[in-house]
Amino acid sequence: MIKLRLILVRGYCGGSLLRKKFRLVAISATFSIIVGVLGVIPAGALWSTRGNVEASVQSDQLVAPPGGSVAINGGNSLTFDMSTGGQKSQTLPTRYTLERSATEDFGDPVVVSSGEAERVTDTGGPLSEEFREVQFDTIATGSEAACGLREGTAWCWGNNLAGQLGQGTRAGNSATPIPVKTSAESASSALPVNAKLTLLDAGYEFVCTSDGTSVWCWGTGYGPQLGVEASQRRTHLFPTRVEGIPAGEIIDLSVGSRQACFVVKDDNAYCWGLSLLGMLGNGTSLNSTVPVPVFRGEPLSQLPREATITRVAAGIRTTCLIASGAAYCSGSNNGSQPGGYLGDGTTVSHSLYMRKVVQGSPSQIPAGATITDISAGSVDGNSGASSGYVGGTCVIANDRPYCWGSGEFGALGNGGNLPYSNTARAVSNIPTGALKGISVGTLTGCVVHSNGNSYCWGANASGQLGVGNLTSALSAVAVPNPAGKTVASISSSGYLATSTTYSPGAGLRCWLYTDGTAGCAGLGTNGALGEGNTGRMGATNSTIGNVLMPKVAVCVAGAVSVGTQCVLAPGTNYFYRLSYSIGQWQSPLSEVFRVETAASVRP
Repeated sequence: MIKLRLILVRGYCGGSLLRKKFRLVAISATFSIIVGVLGVIPAGALWSTRGNVEASVQSDQLVAPPGGSVAINGGNSLTFDMSTGGQKSQTLPTRYTLERSATEDFGDPVVVSSGEAERVTDTGGPLSEEFREVQFDTIATGSEAACGLREGTAWCWGNNLAGQLGQGTRAGNSATPIPVKTSAESASSALPVNAKLTLLDAGYEFVCTSDGTSVWCWGTGYGPQLGVEASQRRTHLFPTRVEGIPAGEIIDLSVGSRQACFVVKDDNAYCWGLSLLGMLGNGTSLNSTVPVPVFRGEPLSQLPREATITRVAAGIRTTCLIASGAAYCSGSNNGSQPGGYLGDGTTVSHSLYMRKVVQGSPSQIPAGATITDISAGSVDGNSGASSGYVGGTCVIANDRPYCWGSGEFGALGNGGNLPYSNTARAVSNIPTGALKGISVGTLTGCVVHSNGNSYCWGANASGQLGVGNLTSALSAVAVPNPAGKTVASISSSGYLATSTTYSPGAGLRCWLYTDGTAGCAGLGTNGALGEGNTGRMGATNSTIGNVLMPKVAVCVAGAVSVGTQCVLAPGTNYFYRLSYSIGQWQSPLSEVFRVETAASVRP
């Protein structure tokens, strides 16, 4: 109850008291001159008079408000109507306080709003003024563009002519990493803002990413690459979900020139896109808009049914994989350049089924060696579908690198300049020790050594070897690391195939370091090196630069960072409570109420 002791300082107090305008002042006080006691007055019945009245109050008499009602349920925001509809004052303002928590036990509550507004929109803020620099976990280069994953989100930079930056446009190249648009920013994007991405790869003008259960792609490709039933080129300016993903954990993802593939743990490899000459490995040359399983089992396929597939490499017109420590390839085995791209020791034109890469003579991979990593060039040296530099494939077997296919510009790394090899050749000049990864571009390759350094060979017309010159290397050469850096991984690509201004030996390569920073060398046009607008933009850059690392907003609990914004995640439960005050009277808290944001943002 609110017990008032009134003192009439000025004005008339009698039978016509209510006709006078007094001012009620809600402060605690006791006075020596007491005119009378009005008794109990509920806080909702506050009134005023022209005189001065002072009162002592009990603050627990405002009733607890009901939970705020949701007026607008958005994918990344919620709008509440908070008016109590009950106790009011004609002269004292009503202030509403809305709090949010990401958990039902209301841990780490955040004040969404505190003020007189009866309608409030929670957009995930308030936005912290603090921004922090983040590091990449994964990096992938494509045609004149590159992308990286940082803390489960995708960022891209470079050429956006094919929409490969995922910004909803084919214009606006970016020389700095920018976040790929999610469903929090556009209803046209199928990529959830709260997806925790773990895999990413870039190929010829399109990019794919996965959270381990789903796959999303964006950019330009022939219809089937992006799940569109058409043979002509199509563009998805926003990420689109690949349909038909089988159940299971996706453990590897690879994007090629006209196709893409992934591996489901303890299951199989699945590919979709163009199946020209059998590069889907499923026994047919028919294109597919949905992932189809690689065919396994003799006599048609040399890939055993019981083999455990761990890695996949989608190339230009071939697809290769690792299964139970051996390598297998399908697709084209020749082109306008000499062939041997399957590594099976033959020059048959193509194979619709997986063929085993030869180990033991005449291959230089030792018989019985265990293959642990594989990479294939994914950007063509010619825009035609059946000609050009198909390139090659390289593997790590017993901690040594081996390559087969095209040998121009030293692409085999074996110290010679063979036009091609249909069996694997050993890369020379690699120090003894464990190898952590291998990366192949168009007619060029690199390995990451356990000593923290990288060693590269092959084409270098754009300076993509990162060694300070434009000379091709017939054997592996050591790449200088920036001071204090050790290499975690490398991603390599060729030049933009539709361009006529670069030689087949041009390309782009980026190094990811163990501290999460990155640097690139090679083709720098359209911001592909990620060094910012004042960075190197030339067609040749023979030393490794510094990618400008993203800076993201630091968001309060329950919100997620989308670049420089803090938003609520679509399709997510949030928990709220409400209270209000009138003057110095404070209500109890409402019960905690749950609200789920819409599954996606509205257009």
